[in-house]
Amino acid sequence: MVDGASYDALDKAVSDIAEDGLAKYLMDADLSRAAVDYLHEFGIPKLAGKLLVRGIAQLVEWSAKSAGSKVYGIVKARLRRLPYYDKLEKGIDRLTAYLKGEIKNAAGKTRPRHDQDFAKSLTESFQDSLEGVATVADLQDVATQLIDRLAPQPKLFLNLFDAEGEEGFNRFYYGSRKIAFVGREDEMARLDGFLDHDSPFRWWLIHGPAGFGKSRLALELCLRRGGSWRVGFLPYEHTARDVDRWIPDEPILLVADYASGQERAKELGRTIRDLSRRSGEFPFPVRLLLLERDAGDWWLDRLRESGGDRLETDRNRHEEPMPLGGLSDDGLRRVMQAFGLAEARTADLLPELREMDPEGRPLFAALMADAVAGGRPQSQLWRAKEELIGDVLDREEERFWKPAGITNADKNLLALAMLCGGVGLTDLNDLPEGRGLLGGHNASRYRVMSGRDASERLAPLEPDILGEWFVLHHLQPGDVLDERLEDMRNLAWRMAPYGMAVFLDRASRDFPRHDAFQTIATAPAEGNLAAVLWALVAVNLIGRLAASDPDAAVRWYGDIQTLAANHPKEPALREQQAKAANNLIADLAASDSDAAARWYGDIQTLAANHPKEEALRETQAMAAFNLFLACAESGDKAGEKQMVEDIRRLATENPGLSVCQEVAGRLSSILKSGEEK
Repeated sequence: MVDGASYDALDKAVSDIAEDGLAKYLMDADLSRAAVDYLHEFGIPKLAGKLLVRGIAQLVEWSAKSAGSKVYGIVKARLRRLPYYDKLEKGIDRLTAYLKGEIKNAAGKTRPRHDQDFAKSLTESFQDSLEGVATVADLQDVATQLIDRLAPQPKLFLNLFDAEGEEGFNRFYYGSRKIAFVGREDEMARLDGFLDHDSPFRWWLIHGPAGFGKSRLALELCLRRGGSWRVGFLPYEHTARDVDRWIPDEPILLVADYASGQERAKELGRTIRDLSRRSGEFPFPVRLLLLERDAGDWWLDRLRESGGDRLETDRNRHEEPMPLGGLSDDGLRRVMQAFGLAEARTADLLPELREMDPEGRPLFAALMADAVAGGRPQSQLWRAKEELIGDVLDREEERFWKPAGITNADKNLLALAMLCGGVGLTDLNDLPEGRGLLGGHNASRYRVMSGRDASERLAPLEPDILGEWFVLHHLQPGDVLDERLEDMRNLAWRMAPYGMAVFLDRASRDFPRHDAFQTIATAPAEGNLAAVLWALVAVNLIGRLAASDPDAAVRWYGDIQTLAANHPKEPALREQQAKAANNLIADLAASDSDAAARWYGDIQTLAANHPKEEALRETQAMAAFNLFLACAESGDKAGEKQMVEDIRRLATENPGLSVCQEVAGRLSSILKSGEEK
């Protein structure tokens, strides 16, 4: 057999199950529960049954893998020492027959609903599960011996809950699984390949705009493989210390949602570095799956920098980041049908949905279907996603919030939680203004809004695109100056600057035209960290919105410039000022050459006054190249000549700066091409 041991009853059972093609059923967390129930019928408690079935699932999975002999041997030896293994061994033939019959049939049936206990069992480490089993007195010694051999494991969670038992926005949240999961066969096959790779450690990134179903895809992967893997999402508070000297006690899939937060990206980069360097010690495979809206931008560079460098970080990357696209027409119709609409009705709605959301996001198909199923007249369909989301908010308030007695103070707390990415009640209570906000807090009412327990922490409203619109709509200024928005914005920057930066960056992608967005996007009133984070986001805002809203982009640049001048000991602000100026040049030089020359002059001055800050010279090289292109297009020969001289000088004076060399190379290619023509 694969572990070199004698061929015994356990090996035979594993071989029979594998040969009958049942491995994929045991890997599935939903289906493996049926085997646990079967063992319970002949005297094995469910806690022990979970461990026994997981062990068999792992043996079946790794028996067919060429690199699985080590895993197989460890699992087999451990399985034989588990509580109640003697009972399992006596009935192993009956279990095998059951798996060949009932489990295979169960694959085509409706899956059982999930609850928190089920979700917790998938995220628990082997050690946690053994501790539960060890509460039975006569098993204490056996379990303790195994626990002593295991190292602490990282904490994971799965936000699964029963959509039928919840009301309000929860039915759109990925953890409810209310929206039909369709049309992702190719993506799931690639993710299976990610888990099944021979390497001990791999990481990968899935990216796509809000509403495409990134979190749902990761959740379905967890359930698809949770029968034989420990699976779950890393908490936002995860740090690299959580895996320091950690050795996995079974195959494990770690999912990191919202990976772009500055500290989040740094900690994930350090985690990748640590796991990569120690992966040769791992007896079981480790996979880290990152989820984010984009695959470039500043956050991925920060992740790589904290992971050592690009080459080291990417060495164990599975493939190029996987973009998650929209659904086909058939997939969108199936999503709408899951909300109770007839097939003919979905065919009528599809053109309206495609006009509103050409990208084919399942979330918007679900929102539209839910509204129509709830009685919305067809003559009042939506022209834009903003209208649809606004309508959803109005209907939810009438159906659920008003009957529950939700107050304006409750909404203020929800808005703050959205801005911060969640708020601890203790942290909020420690602030003078926080005590005022919490004066009328009622955990039951808050749960109606968020769907989460609110006794210790105020959770944000999800899906996040709905939460973003809620904040902007709730805090939008009235006809007179409304200090509430400014106070809430400043409080969020003080309490959770990273969360606020993430909120602002996401809202800028989804609702940059909302009346409240410009006020929300104003620079924070205080705090060096908040100022740096805001500047990082503002650089992105300028790059994203300069062409469509040049006045706002120029205003944001002026605010960054002021912050940099007011904090002369903060090089990060100077770096962001230079990047912001470069973004303005790239987008607006063609329409305002004089302003572009001034912005380039600002970068030149920063670089000259701070010669030790290499990032400024690199940005100057990029800005010179962008200005060169603009001058060439407008026919400004003098400006074109000046930029050529600047780029060549920067390359000569900075032979060790790769950006300066790359820009000079691109310039040479353009000039050579022009000469040949």
